[in-house]
Amino acid sequence: MTKIRRRNKRQPSSPRAAALKGLGRWLVARRKEIRRQVRVQKGRREGEERTSIEIDHRLEATDVGLGKLHIRTQKSHLPSNQFSSEARIYISNAARSDSGRVIYCLDADEVIAVLAFHIGRRKSHPILITVLAIRQDVKFNPTLASRTLQAGLVLKHYAHAISAELGRGGDIDIDLADSRQMELMKELGFRKAPRLEGFRPGGNHLRQAAPG
Repeated sequence: MTKIRRRNKRQPSSPRAAALKGLGRWLVARRKEIRRQVRVQKGRREGEERTSIEIDHRLEATDVGLGKLHIRTQKSHLPSNQFSSEARIYISNAARSDSGRVIYCLDADEVIAVLAFHIGRRKSHPILITVLAIRQDVKFNPTLASRTLQAGLVLKHYAHAISAELGRGGDIDIDLADSRQMELMKELGFRKAPRLEGFRPGGNHLRQAAPG
């Protein structure tokens, strides 16, 4: 008797997933342009070597429906009704160093996503994202919900560029303390990764390999 094998049909991608995938390909194709926007300055402060990052880029993203975005490390206001208190605390602490450890994505002078990161002393370590925050006021605005998520993906590619410019291979890690964000991070391309030697994580350790 011949057995008939049933093939599992792949579920069609949602419009949101398809949009992120298309945007990801578009950003990969522009990775050299994005990397050119990263300015690294090295010096010493209080006897320790300090690395400062500066980005001020007007990204023309009309091809993928995002219009004109402003990506910068200059401090920007995060309204309490738009970003969670936890995210604002993390961002505020990271911005105090004045070393460009926060990247903002603005649309018409309004922040729609923000990312903070840490550069460890070990050059073998990738840079570590400490928070990637998107807008919270999206319940009745599906357009903004999609746009803020896409802006988060855009910022992630600038983090890849910083990692590459610092000679760390382009990989980026994130230590996810809140497991409720796991699905969101997976949408943005992160996957579970082994713990780093010499680093004490406080949650789920994830990694995104360099694009391209």
